[in-house]
Amino acid sequence: MKTNFKSHKKLILSLISLTIGLGIIIMFIVFLPSIRIAYYFQTRLEYEHLLYDDGLVYSYIDWDENSEEYNREKRQGLIISARRELKGSISIPEKIRDLPVIGIAEHAFSGCKNLESVELPETIKVILSSAFDGCESLTSITLPQNIKSIGENAFQGCTNLSSINLPETIIHIHGGAFRGCTGLTSITLPENAMIMGGDVFHGCTNLNSIKIPKGIDSIPSGTFQGCTSLTSITLPKDITTIGENAFSGCTYLQSINIPAGVTKINDSTFYGCNSLKSITLPQGLTEIGKDAFHDCTSLTSIVFPEKIKSIRENSF
Repeated sequence: MKTNFKSHKKLILSLISLTIGLGIIIMFIVFLPSIRIAYYFQTRLEYEHLLYDDGLVYSYIDWDENSEEYNREKRQGLIISARRELKGSISIPEKIRDLPVIGIAEHAFSGCKNLESVELPETIKVILSSAFDGCESLTSITLPQNIKSIGENAFQGCTNLSSINLPETIIHIHGGAFRGCTGLTSITLPENAMIMGGDVFHGCTNLNSIKIPKGIDSIPSGTFQGCTSLTSITLPKDITTIGENAFSGCTYLQSINIPAGVTKINDSTFYGCNSLKSITLPQGLTEIGKDAFHDCTSLTSIVFPEKIKSIRENSF
């Protein structure tokens, strides 16, 4: 009897231990996603007091539209991100707990390959870097009239996005914002917008029409690189700088005006524009960079201004 009692006791203790162990494992599986998300946001972005709702994460934050800096001490609004990979259509509310949703976080919906459309509230002021990076199925998004800034690579790789309306309130468009949006066919830049970095439309192979307003004074490096459907573009007279590779690989570009304020054509600016037939160089131009017009095989004649001082190797 003693032997049986000891055996039963060991069996009971084993079952209790097993039950506790299974309970711990189940709790770990259930709560791990929340723990990982909280850890990610609190350590990488240092946001505070996360609020979860229907697959979305809301975090306290404030954003200064002039300095484009965060203020994590003031709780003037919320910034949003996805708790898991979302698909189909989503609508983001204007307020949560009486606080306005003012921004889309870094990498908020990055990699949501089956996300098709997003409805943003009018309270949104900023879309941060890589917010919709790689959303291959995204076909529709309406930007609110209060938005001020679009971050780096915000819509990079949104290959099915065929059009997007940029409100006049936008001040800053950062580098690579629409890079690789191969479905994008036309776009109009806002009057007061500034292109803050290179490669904004790099690889937009179906972009055939773009309107650049007079307020823009610079075309950064790689801005239209590889836009193979672009046939012509009119640069406003305020442009003074055209960066390296700004139009390289625009194989269907036939003509372009270079504003009078441009004094230098940088390296590889028009490299590989093999349909370019005519170009007028401004009288104030002093330097043509390396490979600037290299492989422009349709360019038959060009008139050099009197002030030109330097023509680098392989310019033509």
